Amino acid sequence: MIKALVQWIFTCLMLGLAQFANAQLLDEIIINPSTVGAEVNIRFASQIQYLRHYPKDSGNKIQVYFRVLALDAPEPLPVDEYRKSPPSDLLPSFTVSYSPRASCDAVSSNHCVVIQFSRPVQYKIKPGKDAYSVTLQVTALTSPETTQPKSEK
Repeated sequence: MIKALVQWIFTCLMLGLAQFANAQLLDEIIINPSTVGAEVNIRFASQIQYLRHYPKDSGNKIQVYFRVLALDAPEPLPVDEYRKSPPSDLLPSFTVSYSPRASCDAVSSNHCVVIQFSRPVQYKIKPGKDAYSVTLQVTALTSPETTQPKSEK
C-alpha cells in the first residue's frame, strides 16, 4: 500500500515537472522574403503585447520590450533561452536571446528579447499578425563600405 502511494506521488511529481520543462517563452524564428528585403517573425509560446524597441531603426543589437498576456501561461523557468536564425541569403545571421532573470525595464511585468545581428541592419519592428509574435522588417542591409568614408587616392 505504501509502495503504491509513493509510486503515485512520484508519478504526479514527474507529470508536473514535465509541464514546466516545456515552459519556454521563445518558440521559433521564421524568415520570409519581402518586397523590400526580409521579414522576420519571432514567435512566442504565450500571448504577448509588444511595447517598444531600441534602437529605433538601425543597428546590430536590438532590444524588444513586451508583456506576457496569457494568464494561464506557466511561468518560464529561470533558464536563459537562445535561438539562432535559420540559414538565409536574405539577411545576415542573427540570434534571439531571452533571460527571465534580466531586468530590462523598470516595470517588473515587462520582458525583453535581444536580437543580435552579425552586422548592422536597417529595420522596422511591429507587433505580429497575431498576439504570439513580433515582426521585424529588414528594409536594407548596411554594408561595411557604406559605414566608413572612402579614402581618396
